[in-house]
Amino acid sequence: MEENNNKKMLYKDIKLQTWILIISICLVILVVIGSSYAAFVWNDTGSNQTVSSGNYTIEIENTSGTTITLANAYPMSDTEGKATTPYKFTIRNSSNIDVEFSLKLINDASKTNTLNTQNIKINLTGDNTIDTAILGQLTNSELDSGILKANSSKSYELRLWIKEDATNDTIGKQYNGKLTLDTKQVEQTGIEKEYKDKSGANQPLLAEGMIPVVYDEASENWEVADTSKEWYNYDEQMWANAVTTSTSTYRTAEVGTEIPMSAINSMWVWIPRYKYRIPSSIGVGTSTPPQIDVVFESGTNTTGSTLSSCSITSTSCYYTHPAFRNGTVNKKSTNYDQGGWDEELEGIWVGKFETSGTSTTPTIKPDVISLRSQTVYNQFVTSLKFAGGTLSGSTVSFAGNSTYGLTSSTDTHMMKNTEWGAVAYLSQSKYGKMGNSNYSGANKEIYINNSGSNTYTGRSGGSPSASGTTYGSYS
Repeated sequence: MEENNNKKMLYKDIKLQTWILIISICLVILVVIGSSYAAFVWNDTGSNQTVSSGNYTIEIENTSGTTITLANAYPMSDTEGKATTPYKFTIRNSSNIDVEFSLKLINDASKTNTLNTQNIKINLTGDNTIDTAILGQLTNSELDSGILKANSSKSYELRLWIKEDATNDTIGKQYNGKLTLDTKQVEQTGIEKEYKDKSGANQPLLAEGMIPVVYDEASENWEVADTSKEWYNYDEQMWANAVTTSTSTYRTAEVGTEIPMSAINSMWVWIPRYKYRIPSSIGVGTSTPPQIDVVFESGTNTTGSTLSSCSITSTSCYYTHPAFRNGTVNKKSTNYDQGGWDEELEGIWVGKFETSGTSTTPTIKPDVISLRSQTVYNQFVTSLKFAGGTLSGSTVSFAGNSTYGLTSSTDTHMMKNTEWGAVAYLSQSKYGKMGNSNYSGANKEIYINNSGSNTYTGRSGGSPSASGTTYGSYS
């Protein structure tokens, strides 16, 4: 038996005889993790088949009973074959992790007196279709492949028959095969989705090079977070934080490793996808703005109203915030006039503080002088540097930047109005200062940075009306 690392395979025996076609229920499940093997044979008729690894669970469910029988089978035309009773089954991913799969119908070489697969026709319908094919000519014996998304399923109807021009040498022989589902966890861009808080917020999707962190109040330092445990809690106004560093050893450091501020060159906060409702009119300059009603959305599902179904002035409708929407679909007159992106997003990472450093090597850190006196064009170009982006004409491309550990698959850009709005609205909800019992009245506002001409990042005067700044206050 050849080891297949970090994969699991489900086998279902199939027998095709000249006179009787039977898809049996015998299921052999092999789970391979590292160099440890675990196998068992399942033949309890009438039950579903399930196999689990530490991270995900895949199930094959028979939806048309345990067997398929074709009495007095004989060579037949494709029309006749496609009219036979199908074997129906469903593959189901009941976990919160996307799984890559390959569904195959393979020959069991250990059997004798086997019917040549060049004489077997196959028809598959459902979530994938093989109209009519020779079983022995399928590439790698594969019926279907792709990504089985978290908490999703695919259903199929399978028909097999002996081809019309089969010769007499098929008599007395049978086909012994296995319906196999070969699966493995989809590689994540960043952390595996482990801990999930109870707020309903999408789990943070870390770009390669980002390090999840938590703040240790006792030591007053940032530490590498244990992502299998609570490292964010939006119900408690504890938003997910991540940092980048030019020191590569911190990117693979153990949980609890302190990352000194001197080693950090950018800090980020996760803003999960949500829909919102403004419960009453907000006047300019009001001292007591209302709390914005925010409801997190799952994945990229859009559950908010559309402008065509509910007026923007309504105080009863929820709208999915445009910062997370596909602007090429949800448009008025131009592609991105509502501030959307080129796809639906589960959330966005935003800089925790104003940009600092230089236009060549920008940083995002507290208690340093912000980067000022830039034109909009220069600010835009500077923002690209975090992921090694360059601007040529109107085309932006990314090559990655080892200074931050970010790769070409990451997009960094100057914040748009909608993205700033997404942060402001979340801050004005129960998940921000409005839900924090440490603040009351006007102090639930986000304080401005009034640190004077030097404009040190992350400072405030400690209240909305303060005329001076307090060193180290990040409210």
